[in-house]
Parts: sequence; C-alpha cells; structure tokens
Amino acid sequence: MTTKERILLSANSTLHFLAAFIFVYGVFIASTFFFSYLSGIESVLFKYKITFVTPDNSSLWTSISIIMIFGMPYFFVLATSLFARRLYDKARRRSNNRKLFLLWVNLQAGAFFWGALLGGMIDAGGFAYFLNWMYIPFFVQVILAVVGMGILFLQHKFALYAFCQNSSRRKYLTRENQRSYKFFIIYIPFLVGFFIFTLLQFPGDEPTDRIVVLMLLFSLFPTLKGLDAEDIKLTRHSRVFHPDWVLVIVPLIVFLLPQLL
Repeated sequence: MTTKERILLSANSTLHFLAAFIFVYGVFIASTFFFSYLSGIESVLFKYKITFVTPDNSSLWTSISIIMIFGMPYFFVLATSLFARRLYDKARRRSNNRKLFLLWVNLQAGAFFWGALLGGMIDAGGFAYFLNWMYIPFFVQVILAVVGMGILFLQHKFALYAFCQNSSRRKYLTRENQRSYKFFIIYIPFLVGFFIFTLLQFPGDEPTDRIVVLMLLFSLFPTLKGLDAEDIKLTRHSRVFHPDWVLVIVPLIVFLLPQLL
C-alpha cells in the first residue's frame, strides 16, 4: 500500500466512524427526549448531555417513567445495532461506503448497549436505574454483562469479514498487506475518532462513557486475525471519494458546530 492509499483509506473510514458514533448517540438522545416527553418530565440538552429539570421529588417520577426514560433508549440503540446489521446484509455490493457506515453503526451501537449495562453496574447510574427498578438481582446483571461481552466477542467473525469485504482492491488482503490494511481501516479511525471526541469533551467523561469505548475496542481486537483473501467477496465500487460523503459530512458539521461554539 502506498502512503496515499493509506491516507485515503483511513480518512474515509474515520469519517464514517465519526458519523456512525454521532448517529448512535443521536438515537439515544432522541429516544430519551421522546420518553421523557411521554412521561411529562421536563428535560434540556446542554453540551449533548440531558438534564432533567423536573425535581426528583416530583410525583411524575414513577416506576414506569423511570423504566421508560432510563431503560428504553438503550434498547432503541440495541435495535439500531440489529437493524444496521440487517441493512448491511441487504445492501448492494456496489455501495461499499454505505456498508462501511452500517458496519460502524452496528459495532458502535452494540458496544453502547452492553457498555452501558456494565457501566451502570459500576457507577449505579444510567442503565442501572432501569435494572434496579425492574428488580433484577445483581448476580443476574453480572450474568447479562458476561453474555454481552460474549456477544461482542463473537461479532468479530462478522466484523473481520465485513471490513475486508469493503476493501477496494484484493491486493490489500494478501498475507503481507492484510494486517496493515486492517490497521488503517479499523484502528486508526478508532484512535483518531475518540481523540477528536475527547478534545470536544463529547459525549462526556463519565465511567460509562469510558467503558463503552473499551467495549468497542474489545469487539474490534479479534479482527487482527487473518483471513484467506480468496474467501472474501469484494465490493465492486472502487472509489474512495463518493457523493455519499455529502450525506455524512453535512450531519457531522451540523452536529459538531454547536459544540465548537
């Protein structure tokens, strides 16, 4: 791989990584607002964090409203992960940029859900409110967290094949080049993406936020395993820069601009 090819490959994947992360977090924010509205709980969004204005001692905070507000948004995110995987499987072979976006959405939404579960057990916030109000014993929560880590780990077979499938050239997947290719399409976007989000302090520095990042890394680490290039059915579209970029760049600017001001 030439230096130009590495730069283009990493830039393309990083852009879709950022867009996927914002999309997943947007699903969570929107669904939280929706369920707080249904419950009559007043909430505001500041620096991409939701603050509930309704006092804690309000009669509006019922067991049902707590379960909906602190539980259902995470299941919307999980549904997003499953739906993205479904769309990926049905996407045409020519739309490799769209498939790359769906792949990042699938992986990040899955890590978001299971990371929130594990993080809630540690800091007793967020998803933990839902688990506790559902009277789910702590040992069951531990079992669910272990199951979640197992699911994320088992995803590596799909992720490994999918990232390789999005290669525009089979020469990238030879035994000599495959590890380098995966480093530039997977790990560089991961590192650059979270470095950018850290600078922007998005979405935050809570323990759960860090655990979500670690869960995503956990699901990506097994992709270092090699594949036989002949077993991979490549996409036909070979251009890195594509009109699809407009659909990714515009939402990124709209979302990040208030954070920068």
